[in-house]
Amino acid sequence: MIPREIKREHVVQAIDEIKRGDVPNARNSTKFDLVYSGMVFPPKYVLTIAGRYATGSELDLHDFSGGEEANKYLSSLGFEIKHKADWSQRECYFAIWAYDQLDQDRSR
Repeated sequence: MIPREIKREHVVQAIDEIKRGDVPNARNSTKFDLVYSGMVFPPKYVLTIAGRYATGSELDLHDFSGGEEANKYLSSLGFEIKHKADWSQRECYFAIWAYDQLDQDRSR
């Protein structure tokens, strides 16, 4: 279960942290993306980190489910969740371009 202490600002803090680092391969999303400021993030991983900002410790990935539970919670906080199958070809090219830009920024 997702702690109700997690608020929008905690999710934004988690996203900012993820933007400064990397998403571990094992934590990449498989079916859904959280879309924020033109970038995509794995919803369950974002909530795991947001838990640390809200409660002082990261959520265990087994304490809540990805998909419906995570997506519904994030949507209730005003975040856009998009099914990977719903991405248009143009959006996919943009996402690849955006990741390339992020990688280039990190290597500087």
